[in-house]
Amino acid sequence: MIELENVLFRMGLTDLEVLVNPVVYELISLYEKNPNKKSIISMILKTNDMGTFLMNKISRNLIFDFLTDDEINDLIRQLGISLSVSSRTDLQYTKFSSSRIQILSDFLGIEITSFIEEITVNECIQKVIPEYSLFFHQEVAVMNVLNVLDKKNRVLLHMPTGSGKTRTSMNLISQFFRRVIAKGGKQIVLWLADTEELCDQAADEFIKAWKNLGSCPLNVYRFYGDHEQDFENINTGIIISGLQKMLSFLSCNQEVVYKLASSTSLVFFDEAHKIIAPTYKHLVELFTLTVSQKTKLIGLTATPGRSIVDESENDRLASFFDYSKVTLRVEGYDNPVEYLQDEGYLAQVEYHEIPYYSENLSLTQSEIDQISSGNDISIRILKKLGLDAVRNLKVLNKTLDEVKLNSHIIIFACSVENAIAINSLLQYKDIKSGIVISKQDKTTRRLTIEKYRTGELDVIVNYGVLTTGFDVPSTNVAIIARPTMSLTLYSQMVGRAIRGEKAGGNSHSRIYTVVDNIIPGFRSVVKSFDHWDDVWK
Repeated sequence: MIELENVLFRMGLTDLEVLVNPVVYELISLYEKNPNKKSIISMILKTNDMGTFLMNKISRNLIFDFLTDDEINDLIRQLGISLSVSSRTDLQYTKFSSSRIQILSDFLGIEITSFIEEITVNECIQKVIPEYSLFFHQEVAVMNVLNVLDKKNRVLLHMPTGSGKTRTSMNLISQFFRRVIAKGGKQIVLWLADTEELCDQAADEFIKAWKNLGSCPLNVYRFYGDHEQDFENINTGIIISGLQKMLSFLSCNQEVVYKLASSTSLVFFDEAHKIIAPTYKHLVELFTLTVSQKTKLIGLTATPGRSIVDESENDRLASFFDYSKVTLRVEGYDNPVEYLQDEGYLAQVEYHEIPYYSENLSLTQSEIDQISSGNDISIRILKKLGLDAVRNLKVLNKTLDEVKLNSHIIIFACSVENAIAINSLLQYKDIKSGIVISKQDKTTRRLTIEKYRTGELDVIVNYGVLTTGFDVPSTNVAIIARPTMSLTLYSQMVGRAIRGEKAGGNSHSRIYTVVDNIIPGFRSVVKSFDHWDDVWK
């Protein structure tokens, strides 16, 4: 056995150049007038898959050129090839099957990956499986958004909960980045989201996307939670920022933010139905209007509206995006949710009610008027409901029923106190449950979520945290004990439990909604996808 590294050292720089990507070798030559031979050989050995390297006839024959006659004859004997007068030539014209590649690799003292067996069955055909592909409906959405941005500066991407919004968005951003880089444009993308969970999800997903789709090295700058950044030195990459963190930074560093905005080519706003809140609107307009009209804005949401009562609020949102909306559509279906369910991307959902008549709760006239106006349920009412022992027992009993069915359950509580009470009841019944609330330290919260994700916990009880950015596809039951007048919030809660089999979830899921006799609310989100379409026309 000889070492491949030793054979490579027999070669000159001109020979080694054949084994290096021409673009890479050119960059090395520009960086160093006299490239280092040892470094080039090390790079060849580290950056090449050796199986593919030996399958390549050019690199294989170059190696043969630098074997001694004795080494050539020894290799030929091991390969079982008949010797002739010109044994080196015979070797160079020999077809190499997977078994011969294995013998060659052993001869050169290197290890090869197992996929060689797969690609040598038919050397003329090699199936390449993309590692960050989109489903067809997602790919269409990406193309439609890019087409709109060729003509306009703003667009809203409207995709149902559970349809892969973040993955689609990161594919979209990757394609946008490649366009900008190729044209020499501004190379900063700003992603804005409301919670740390959404920011974490976005950062992790972009890294996966760019590794597979990127055209050059890019930085991911995290600016949320405990993550800090020196924006003075940022000139390329994607900034994943929490909304509150960026607003706080803006209040004390306006000049730095203006400079950052001047280098930003795209702002991406997650949960875009929130974008017209005054402070958020000001931040977005600072990046997209005050510096350059060419800065693009993409909003992402499953619910392109803000109110089911006040149409002016919905019109303000549509107007902010110049009435440009790309909606997930599938030929042959009136509603993409039905398609996603039929194809297994979303689960088939059963909606059930848990009726409850409260004898101790009464609404003031002011609260009745607020609900009638489309405002959400007050904190006072939510806390009062959360302290109702009989109501809590109903939630507990339904949870116990589902635990017996080996379900993976998420419970949306009315308040922090309610979440603690329900979790305590479950613990008392020896159920493997955990609690997630905003008052917890981040480490405890993340550890609880991870235990739920891995199946160590059967139930997770939460209040005010896991409506967005929480993705555990195995969840197949949601118990919504928190009443709401917000179709957006209700849709988000339902969305935590409806991932289909093709998205790593379940074929069927169940949604239980506690229906309080004196509080109106939602029972299903099947028709919610098209609820606000008229205002965008």
